[in-house]
Amino acid sequence: MDPISALSVASGVVAFVDFGGKILSRYLELRRSDEELPAAMRLIRNDIEQLKRTSNAALVKVKGLKSKYPTQGESLDRLADHCLDARGRMDASLEELMGILGRSKPEGGRSRAVVAVWSVSKEAEFEKLKQRMTTIREEMMMNVLMCLWDEATQSRERMEGVGSGIKQILDAQTFMEGAVKDLRDDFRTIAAGQPLDTQGGKARLTEKLWNSVCLFDEKSLMPGEQSRRRGTSNLNSALAQQMDLESRRRILDGANLAELGRDDLGLDLQSDFGTHLDDSEVCERLLEDIKFDGMTDRQERIPTPFPDTFSWLFAPQSAQSPTGFTRWLASREDEIPFWITGKPASGKSTLMKFIATHPRLTGLLKEWSGDFNLLTVSIYFWGPGSMMQKSQTGLLRTMLYQLLRQRPDLCRVVVPRRYVLYSLAGADLDFPPLWSLEELQRCLSRFAAEVGETDRVALFVDGLDEYDGRCEELVELLKKLQADHGFKLCVSSRPWNVFSDAFRTSPSLRMEDLTKDDLHIYIKRRLAQSYGFEELRRIYPAKIAELVCAIEDKAQGVFLWVVLVVEQLLQVAQDVPRLDAIWQALDDLPEGLEALYNAIQKSLSGTQVETASKLYQIVFEWKRVWNSRIEAPFLWLAVEAQDPTQPLTYPSVEEEQHILPVLGRLLVGSTKGLLQLSSKSSQKPQVEFLHRTAYDWIRITENWARIVSEGPSGFHPTLSLLAVLVCHYQSGRLNILNRKMEAALYRIFRFASQVDNTTENRARVMTIVDYLDPILINHNTLFSVDGDVLSPDTSTGLEPWAALWACTPYLQARLEAAEARRLAANRARSRLSVSRILHTLSSGAEGGGPERNWLLLAAAHGEDINYDKLSGLPAMSQWQASRRLDSVHLLLQAGCRVDGRLLKTKMKKICSLSRWSLQPISKATTPDSCEPQFRYILSLVVAGSRSVDLEELKRRYLPLIKESHVAEEFPELDLSL
Repeated sequence: MDPISALSVASGVVAFVDFGGKILSRYLELRRSDEELPAAMRLIRNDIEQLKRTSNAALVKVKGLKSKYPTQGESLDRLADHCLDARGRMDASLEELMGILGRSKPEGGRSRAVVAVWSVSKEAEFEKLKQRMTTIREEMMMNVLMCLWDEATQSRERMEGVGSGIKQILDAQTFMEGAVKDLRDDFRTIAAGQPLDTQGGKARLTEKLWNSVCLFDEKSLMPGEQSRRRGTSNLNSALAQQMDLESRRRILDGANLAELGRDDLGLDLQSDFGTHLDDSEVCERLLEDIKFDGMTDRQERIPTPFPDTFSWLFAPQSAQSPTGFTRWLASREDEIPFWITGKPASGKSTLMKFIATHPRLTGLLKEWSGDFNLLTVSIYFWGPGSMMQKSQTGLLRTMLYQLLRQRPDLCRVVVPRRYVLYSLAGADLDFPPLWSLEELQRCLSRFAAEVGETDRVALFVDGLDEYDGRCEELVELLKKLQADHGFKLCVSSRPWNVFSDAFRTSPSLRMEDLTKDDLHIYIKRRLAQSYGFEELRRIYPAKIAELVCAIEDKAQGVFLWVVLVVEQLLQVAQDVPRLDAIWQALDDLPEGLEALYNAIQKSLSGTQVETASKLYQIVFEWKRVWNSRIEAPFLWLAVEAQDPTQPLTYPSVEEEQHILPVLGRLLVGSTKGLLQLSSKSSQKPQVEFLHRTAYDWIRITENWARIVSEGPSGFHPTLSLLAVLVCHYQSGRLNILNRKMEAALYRIFRFASQVDNTTENRARVMTIVDYLDPILINHNTLFSVDGDVLSPDTSTGLEPWAALWACTPYLQARLEAAEARRLAANRARSRLSVSRILHTLSSGAEGGGPERNWLLLAAAHGEDINYDKLSGLPAMSQWQASRRLDSVHLLLQAGCRVDGRLLKTKMKKICSLSRWSLQPISKATTPDSCEPQFRYILSLVVAGSRSVDLEELKRRYLPLIKESHVAEEFPELDLSL
């Protein structure tokens, strides 16, 4: 294939579009410019010349591509015409402005006033031109895909039988044919000169372009790949033996684009992108793409060490440092990891942050790196946090982000596919593709290979025991980075056997063996900050010193225990300033954090106990369903909502700031600090557990059962959160044309689907969800089946979305409400029946088009597209399959039928059937893989309608539904809202 020619042409069109867009934006701002007339005229002349150069270059490239792909001649001619038209309009406007300025006197403000008037008069015209530039970019993307498809069609016969290495290329060609078919409706829109005005259309085009760009990145590349400067990949080497030079050139991956030289058109792709595109803008967008929500939260939340603690770690060598840590940092011989270990809550994370921010760190590492450039990376796993904060994917994204932030010049080489994608589709891409673990591994390997002769990397990773996965795999990955690429590696973890075995020969330190003096400093100085203790110390200095030692001994090296206990004792000293009362309080507080947490919970008053129960239930339910830190305003509204079925009002930005101190006071009073507000620097203040040990304590079965029982009667945290999410969606905080709208809507229905499906709960869910304004929702494409796009309008309500995301409680409530109205009204006069809701599903399909089949098709089609795109979860688990089957069965039981040729055709497509005859299938054996079983049961259910025993089918073929449901709690959702 010859993607290089198409991409080279694309680079020219992109350069024209980007430069034209900048011109339009600049001259729309002329009314506010104070630039002198001569300088303005020179700028305009330069812009006119540059516009001509970029447009001419684009036209030459389009003409050259037309000669290569004559079957795409009409489409390429249309692209060239649109570029010429846009340039002509901009030329005319700029020449008009030059004429105005030429007639104006340079002195005084008259010329500025004239220019301002001209800018205002041109605003509407320039906005249309900007929209035309967007259309040209989309048209260019379409033509790239069409040329690749054309090349795939022409070269299939030539490549068949060449060898096993070609199979990947042939698979890619098959994909291109399917991609163009899927986009045929969007291509018609673009070909008509109209922009894609739906997010769904733009998402589809971007997705297909991304998958096409995948052709330039070898699928066989693994973490051990060699630098592009050290040779081609195994795949390319194999092809080199079987194909001529021309064919070999055309399949090189994106990492080799920089070495291709010039293609048949005499064009240098790297030069084109580097010259005409703002490289820094593309790299910045790539970095934003790598970053994820909450990436630095854990680091920011780790407290700064108490003054004068941990000073022993960086003690000068002459002071005989007990750890040898500074010698290890500076040494070029000790090429093994350094392991920091200790009991839970003994201060390991605080020490790791202390290391990463210490002023001596860079100097010591410079002794190690010598003449090489020094790069440092600090990563903090967080068990109670989101999946990204405790997974290998999150680790690699954090690492890659920090490395490329220090070496942005390597973005093009390290992340070649995404660099090309953003260069073509624009840096403001709304639908960036998800990051796969394999892609991240390849990118990190490329980075390590690229900097091997110029840079040295020091890597600090905190909390290996908080990793959500096999710790052996994590250790192997980190040690491989150290062994293969020379990373200097420092890690921290609890003293689990897996880590003790892995770092047995490594230099190490144990926190509780070294922090006794630090505990003494903290206790003594913290007590000294209390007037009550200071007054007692003046009377009983020896006894206060004895108390300090008693706290140290009872702590057994656990720093967090000391912090919590000291706060309890400070409260006693303030309220009851008697030494015997303070000693009694210390004696009553148990050793060990778990016992201490139980004691804190038992110390709460009646009202505090109930409030604490609500707080814990809401925070925990948020984590269970969405697996992230809950935003502070969400928690406040959920706690305050007495009746979630009553409409809530989301606070303004100013009101949110007023809520924060009140919520902070509530958390301290009701949980004694076990729940805390995030740092003030966070753009979105959130609430999280004080420490992982507090999170682990609340998850102990008996503790959780007691906490729930202490809550108010009839309290449903899921319903309260659902009400908050609906009022947040209605508040207008999210841009209606932003992908976040769809993600936020998905979140609403995800929470709604988690409610126990009782009659009362269903009615409450319907009441809450129906507060959503359909006008804010139905702006987007729902989904497509076999290339036919299905889009709801405001008259259909929310049922299509509930069906798509298998929200059975809401669907059932809507059907029950319709049935109740039907029974209460005269049959002849009533038109609000179930049959009206389902009319579009069961009749008239032949003439009405696919929009009449939304509910049943959406329920059957389900999460294959939207859910998988949004979350990155497995496409089909047994729990997901069960929910989707329940929704389909519900609609069939309500009277829906698979009638009409079109509906039958689409349903067969979803079931992957060419006919309705079925072959028996074995049961699914793993919780997260059941695609064939789902389609088999779906086919039986649709064909048998009411007579099928769905529960029996699920028991037979989906025996692990419960296990699958548990596995999907605390899900990995790569969504930033």
